[in-house]
Amino acid sequence: MDASICSFPLTTSSDQCGNLDCNSPCSETDFVYWNLTCGAVCDNPLKQVVRSSFYKTCEYPCSQEQYLYGNGSCLNECKAPYASREEGNKNFCDPLCPTG
Repeated sequence: MDASICSFPLTTSSDQCGNLDCNSPCSETDFVYWNLTCGAVCDNPLKQVVRSSFYKTCEYPCSQEQYLYGNGSCLNECKAPYASREEGNKNFCDPLCPTG
């Protein structure tokens, strides 16, 4: 395996025989978030992506300028009755009064 095979955020390690391996920054059971934090769950409306048996991500599905709503839609604005929130350089649009 060539060291370039491991794409970010995976890191490369080698054993005593020189065999290369790709490693996730999180445990096999955790999701890697866009800001390189690890979490046991990937809550809606974020998108779960299983990349391999040891690497899964929790992705923000919108473009940088858009707001992610709880139903998974991506819109250019966050209008009442919603409130905008920024988390890890990503925009979210949450209900002012949560239901449930």
